[in-house]
Amino acid sequence: MKAFVLIAALFLFSNLSQAQDGRDIVTGPHDGKMQEIADVEVELLVGEREVTLCLYRQNAPIDTSNYKAIVTVVSGANREQIVLRPTTAGRLVGSSTSALRPYSALSLELTSPSGTTATIKF
Repeated sequence: MKAFVLIAALFLFSNLSQAQDGRDIVTGPHDGKMQEIADVEVELLVGEREVTLCLYRQNAPIDTSNYKAIVTVVSGANREQIVLRPTTAGRLVGSSTSALRPYSALSLELTSPSGTTATIKF
């Protein structure tokens, strides 16, 4: 019985420590997942094949013409890298070669105009 209580306690506390390491994911102005990376706020929007990234600083869209971004999508054994290209102010857009599946693991690699690269998972 003591072993069971000990295992249950370890399991409970291990989940709490993992939650503290995670980043807060909030909903952005376009109902996408929003996080902070490399001194900008990013909002990730995922459609059936299209991935859009909106960039903000102090809640205002910023010029994305000198930013570079790659979204890596992992779904089961499938892995695809989608290069996002600047379009209108505050947006980078790219398309997948196949339909994106719900609950895929997504990671973003963002390179700023100064050349600094940062990675974050969604």
